[in-house]
Amino acid sequence: AFWTGRDVNRINVLFRQSGLYREKWEREDYRTKTLHNAIASTSETYSPKPAVTPTLARAQLSVEDTLKAIRQRPPESYDKQEIKYLIEPEIPKNALVMITGKPGCGKSTLVLHWCNTMAQDGAEVLYLDRDNPLFIAQDRIERFGGKTIPGLMYWGLWSKDEDGEPLEPPYPDSAFLRDAVKQMKNPVLVFDTLATFCSGDENDNSVMGATFKSLRYLANLGATVIIIHHTAKSDGSDYRGASAMEGAVDALIKVVSTIEEGQLTKMEVQTKKTRIGDGKTVVYGVVDGVPVRQTATYQDMLFELLKRNPGLSKEKFEDVARKNYFRRGTIRDFVDTWLAAGRITYESRKLNVREPTNAATKAALLGD
Repeated sequence: AFWTGRDVNRINVLFRQSGLYREKWEREDYRTKTLHNAIASTSETYSPKPAVTPTLARAQLSVEDTLKAIRQRPPESYDKQEIKYLIEPEIPKNALVMITGKPGCGKSTLVLHWCNTMAQDGAEVLYLDRDNPLFIAQDRIERFGGKTIPGLMYWGLWSKDEDGEPLEPPYPDSAFLRDAVKQMKNPVLVFDTLATFCSGDENDNSVMGATFKSLRYLANLGATVIIIHHTAKSDGSDYRGASAMEGAVDALIKVVSTIEEGQLTKMEVQTKKTRIGDGKTVVYGVVDGVPVRQTATYQDMLFELLKRNPGLSKEKFEDVARKNYFRRGTIRDFVDTWLAAGRITYESRKLNVREPTNAATKAALLGD
C-alpha cells in the first residue's frame, strides 16, 4: 500500500506475483477485507520527485513566445520523414504498436523473435516483463539459443540489483524510461503485458488514456513502443478493455494461432488498424517453438517484380511497384539498399537484378 499509493488494483497485481500469494486470495471476501485493512492502516505513501513534463516546461513560456516558436517551425520546416520499418510490415519505426491475442497464442514469443531480429539489426531493445515468472522467460530464451543476444535487455520481476534487492521493471510514466530512451541507440521498448503496467481499471477510458499518453511520450522521444495485450473472451474481439486504446495506437495487430494436438503450429498476424505503413497479413509457422516467417518479405516481392520487369528506369520501376501497392519509401529503400549491396544494377538508366555467374559469387551476394 505504501509503494502503490494505496491503489487497490496495483496492490492486487503485485500481491499475486509475490511469494505470499495463496489460493485463499481468490476468495473475494478475504481479498477485499485484506486490501481495505492494508489501505486503512497506511497513513503515508511513497512520493517520488516529480519529473519535469512537457506541460510544465511549456508553462514557463509566455503565450507570445510559445505561439512564435510554433509559427517559426511549421511541419514543412522539419526534415522529411519517411515511414521506416524495424520489422516489415508489422513494426514501423518510432510507432506505438499494440499486439493482441488470446492467452497462449504465442504473441509474446513472436514479439521476442522480433526483438532478437531488431537487436541483431542494431536496435537497443528493452523488454519489460511484469507478467511472467522466471521459468517462462528462461524457456523462451532457451528456444532462441539459450543466451540473450547483445542489444536485447530482458527485465522482469525476478531481476535484482547488485545488492540482491528486487529491481522491478518501471512503469510507462517513469522518469527512468524517459532518460533511458534518450541514451539508447535506436530504442525499442516492449511492455508485457499492458494490464500489469497500468495502475487502474483497463476498462476505464480515462485510466487508459493516461497510460497511453505516457507511452506516446516515449514514442515521441524516439522509441518504438510495443505493447502486448490480451483479447476479450468473445471470439470476435480485437482487444480487451477501453476503446481509448485503439484510438491511441498507430497500429493494432492481432495474432490468431492454430493449435494442433496441443502444439502451436501456425500464427497469422492480422493488422486491425494502421495509420502509418502497410497492413498486409503475415503468416508464421512454428518450428521447435520458434516462429518462422512463411509469407514472402517485401524485399522478396520487389526482387520478383524487378525480375518480371527488367530494364526499367528507377522512375518507371517506382511507377510499376506503386501500382502493386508498395509505398514510395519502401521502393526507394529497396533500390538504394540493393544497389549498394550489388544485388541489382543501374546502367544506362536501366534497373536489373544481378545474376551471379558462379556459386561463390551467388553466396557472396546473398550474404551466405
